[in-house]
Amino acid sequence: DERGLYMSTDGGESWTRTLAVDENTGVVDVAIDPSNPDIMYAASYQRRRRPFGFHGGGPGSALWKSTDGGRSWRKLTNGLPTGDYGRIGISIYRSNPGIVYISLEQGWRYNASTAYTERRAGMYRSENKGESWEFMSDWNPRPMYASQPLVDPNDDQRIYMLNSYSVSTDGGRTFRPIRNATHGDDRLVWVDPLDSRHVMKADDGGLGISYDRGGIG
Repeated sequence: DERGLYMSTDGGESWTRTLAVDENTGVVDVAIDPSNPDIMYAASYQRRRRPFGFHGGGPGSALWKSTDGGRSWRKLTNGLPTGDYGRIGISIYRSNPGIVYISLEQGWRYNASTAYTERRAGMYRSENKGESWEFMSDWNPRPMYASQPLVDPNDDQRIYMLNSYSVSTDGGRTFRPIRNATHGDDRLVWVDPLDSRHVMKADDGGLGISYDRGGIG
């Protein structure tokens, strides 16, 4: 099996696989530290979708970090929940790349010590380039479809989340829906690094453009 993350050093003429997990696991997100391109984050995702069923998670799903430009990788776990994950999305805060957010998918599980079911899926924040993580909230709608956060490049407390299109203004603790968006099935959100009021959202209905942060200040 050839699933994994590949790297080219000759403009795409040749490729070397640098991150491989197993035959059921690929890589769905990569983020590069804007202050140091040797520091990279990647999310592996174990999934199988067939006509008779869907399996969207397992031990192959994980968060990874490289400090040598993607040539080698180590798994990040400090502060993240134990057990199997699903899809993970990554966003680095441009103005201070020590701050990183991830959205993490994880199913409900039974906690024997407290005798109730719990879920630690949702939004996590790191302030030391991924070396440790803090749980912010369990907001992670439709994670296997488009689990992807975007932190405003000028405000580390403002996070846009796909899919459903929503925004947090308190570092991922709470989210509010953006009702005036063009369509569902979000694909991409972009925030102008020179003017955070300028936001664009691409989805199955086309491209929506805002000059007032989507109407939520």
